[in-house]
Amino acid sequence: MSETTSVDRGWAAATTLGLTALVYALLVGVAGVAFYVTPLTIGIGGTLAGVLARRPRLLAIGVAVGIWGIAVVLVREGVVPHAREGAAFMTGVAAGLLVAAVIARRHHFSMVGPAIALIASGVAYYLAFDVEFVDDWPFWTGVLVLWAVVEGLRRPEA
Repeated sequence: MSETTSVDRGWAAATTLGLTALVYALLVGVAGVAFYVTPLTIGIGGTLAGVLARRPRLLAIGVAVGIWGIAVVLVREGVVPHAREGAAFMTGVAAGLLVAAVIARRHHFSMVGPAIALIASGVAYYLAFDVEFVDDWPFWTGVLVLWAVVEGLRRPEA
Protein backbone atom coordinates (compact mmCIF):
# COMPACT_ATOMS: atom_id res chain seq x y z
CA MET A 1 0.00 0.00 0.00
CA SER A 2 1.52 3.30 -1.02
CA GLU A 3 0.37 6.89 -0.69
CA THR A 4 1.83 7.59 -4.12
CA THR A 5 0.14 5.62 -6.85
CA SER A 6 -0.23 6.26 -10.53
CA VAL A 7 -3.98 6.58 -10.08
CA ASP A 8 -5.54 8.99 -7.61
CA ARG A 9 -7.75 6.80 -5.43
CA GLY A 10 -9.43 9.57 -3.48
CA TRP A 11 -12.70 8.47 -5.04
CA ALA A 12 -12.33 5.09 -3.27
CA ALA A 13 -11.88 6.76 0.11
CA ALA A 14 -14.75 9.17 -0.50
CA THR A 15 -17.10 6.45 -1.73
CA THR A 16 -16.28 4.11 1.16
CA LEU A 17 -16.72 6.83 3.80
CA GLY A 18 -19.93 8.01 2.12
CA LEU A 19 -21.31 4.47 2.17
CA THR A 20 -20.22 4.17 5.80
CA ALA A 21 -22.29 7.29 6.57
CA LEU A 22 -25.29 5.74 4.84
CA VAL A 23 -24.95 2.38 6.61
CA TYR A 24 -24.43 4.14 9.96
CA ALA A 25 -27.55 6.29 9.46
CA LEU A 26 -29.60 3.23 8.55
CA LEU A 27 -28.31 1.17 11.46
CA VAL A 28 -28.49 3.76 14.22
CA GLY A 29 -31.08 6.18 12.87
CA VAL A 30 -33.55 3.80 11.25
CA ALA A 31 -32.98 0.31 12.69
CA GLY A 32 -32.34 1.60 16.22
CA VAL A 33 -28.94 -0.02 16.78
CA ALA A 34 -27.36 1.42 19.94
CA PHE A 35 -25.51 4.73 19.53
CA TYR A 36 -22.41 3.30 21.21
CA VAL A 37 -21.48 1.51 17.98
CA THR A 38 -20.49 4.93 16.58
CA PRO A 39 -16.70 4.74 17.15
CA LEU A 40 -16.53 1.14 15.93
CA THR A 41 -18.52 2.00 12.79
CA ILE A 42 -16.37 5.06 12.08
CA GLY A 43 -13.24 2.97 12.63
CA ILE A 44 -14.40 0.22 10.29
CA GLY A 45 -15.28 2.79 7.63
CA GLY A 46 -11.91 4.52 7.96
CA THR A 47 -10.07 1.20 7.85
CA LEU A 48 -11.90 0.03 4.73
CA ALA A 49 -11.41 3.42 3.08
CA GLY A 50 -7.69 3.30 3.84
CA VAL A 51 -7.33 -0.17 2.35
CA LEU A 52 -9.42 0.52 -0.76
CA ALA A 53 -7.82 3.92 -1.41
CA ARG A 54 -4.34 2.59 -0.62
CA ARG A 55 -3.83 5.36 1.93
CA PRO A 56 -1.89 4.10 4.95
CA ARG A 57 -2.52 7.27 6.98
CA LEU A 58 -6.26 6.81 6.59
CA LEU A 59 -5.89 3.12 7.42
CA ALA A 60 -3.97 3.96 10.62
CA ILE A 61 -6.64 6.45 11.71
CA GLY A 62 -9.44 3.98 11.02
CA VAL A 63 -7.69 1.17 12.87
CA ALA A 64 -6.88 3.35 15.90
CA VAL A 65 -10.47 4.60 16.25
CA GLY A 66 -11.92 1.16 15.47
CA ILE A 67 -9.91 -0.63 18.16
CA TRP A 68 -11.05 1.93 20.73
CA GLY A 69 -14.57 1.37 19.35
CA ILE A 70 -14.26 -2.33 20.13
CA ALA A 71 -13.51 -1.43 23.76
CA VAL A 72 -16.58 0.82 23.85
CA VAL A 73 -18.83 -1.95 22.56
CA LEU A 74 -17.35 -4.51 24.97
CA VAL A 75 -18.08 -2.23 27.92
CA ARG A 76 -21.55 -1.20 26.77
CA GLU A 77 -22.55 -4.81 26.02
CA GLY A 78 -21.44 -5.86 29.52
CA VAL A 79 -18.59 -8.10 28.39
CA VAL A 80 -16.27 -5.82 30.37
CA PRO A 81 -17.76 -4.53 33.64
CA HIS A 82 -18.69 -0.83 33.71
CA ALA A 83 -16.46 -0.41 36.76
CA ARG A 84 -13.52 -1.19 34.45
CA GLU A 85 -14.60 1.26 31.73
CA GLY A 86 -11.60 3.58 32.15
CA ALA A 87 -9.10 0.74 31.97
CA ALA A 88 -10.88 -0.81 29.00
CA PHE A 89 -10.93 2.49 27.10
CA MET A 90 -7.26 3.19 27.90
CA THR A 91 -6.33 -0.28 26.69
CA GLY A 92 -8.36 0.21 23.50
CA VAL A 93 -6.72 3.55 22.78
CA ALA A 94 -3.23 2.18 23.50
CA ALA A 95 -3.81 -0.90 21.35
CA GLY A 96 -5.18 1.27 18.55
CA LEU A 97 -2.15 3.55 18.70
CA LEU A 98 0.19 0.56 18.75
CA VAL A 99 -1.29 -0.92 15.59
CA ALA A 100 -1.33 2.54 13.96
CA ALA A 101 2.35 2.94 14.92
CA VAL A 102 3.22 -0.33 13.17
CA ILE A 103 1.45 0.92 10.03
CA ALA A 104 3.17 4.31 10.32
CA ARG A 105 6.60 2.75 10.74
CA ARG A 106 6.11 0.50 7.75
CA HIS A 107 4.96 3.37 5.53
CA HIS A 108 7.21 6.08 6.98
CA PHE A 109 4.74 8.66 8.22
CA SER A 110 4.02 10.52 11.43
CA MET A 111 1.60 9.29 14.09
CA VAL A 112 0.02 12.73 14.38
CA GLY A 113 -3.13 11.78 12.42
CA PRO A 114 -4.10 8.77 14.54
CA ALA A 115 -3.23 10.66 17.74
CA ILE A 116 -5.40 13.63 16.76
CA ALA A 117 -8.24 11.29 15.76
CA LEU A 118 -8.18 9.63 19.18
CA ILE A 119 -7.91 12.95 21.04
CA ALA A 120 -10.89 14.24 19.06
CA SER A 121 -12.75 10.99 19.82
CA GLY A 122 -12.07 11.36 23.53
CA VAL A 123 -13.18 14.99 23.55
CA ALA A 124 -16.34 14.08 21.65
CA TYR A 125 -17.06 11.26 24.09
CA TYR A 126 -16.60 13.68 26.99
CA LEU A 127 -18.84 16.33 25.38
CA ALA A 128 -21.56 13.80 24.53
CA PHE A 129 -22.69 13.89 28.17
CA ASP A 130 -23.35 17.66 28.08
CA VAL A 131 -23.77 18.73 24.45
CA GLU A 132 -26.90 17.14 23.06
CA PHE A 133 -26.08 17.14 19.33
CA VAL A 134 -22.77 15.32 19.92
CA ASP A 135 -24.74 12.36 21.28
CA ASP A 136 -26.94 12.11 18.19
CA TRP A 137 -26.53 10.02 15.05
CA PRO A 138 -27.25 12.81 12.49
CA PHE A 139 -24.19 14.70 13.74
CA TRP A 140 -21.92 11.69 13.22
CA THR A 141 -23.48 10.95 9.84
CA GLY A 142 -22.54 14.51 8.89
CA VAL A 143 -19.00 14.02 10.22
CA LEU A 144 -18.63 10.93 8.04
CA VAL A 145 -19.95 12.78 4.98
CA LEU A 146 -17.54 15.68 5.63
CA TRP A 147 -14.66 13.22 6.04
CA ALA A 148 -15.68 11.60 2.72
CA VAL A 149 -15.55 14.98 0.95
CA VAL A 150 -12.15 15.82 2.46
CA GLU A 151 -10.67 12.47 1.49
CA GLY A 152 -12.12 12.76 -2.00
CA LEU A 153 -10.43 16.12 -2.49
CA ARG A 154 -7.13 15.26 -0.80
CA ARG A 155 -4.24 14.30 -3.02
CA PRO A 156 -1.93 11.42 -2.12
CA GLU A 157 1.29 12.65 -0.55
CA ALA A 158 4.51 12.61 -2.49
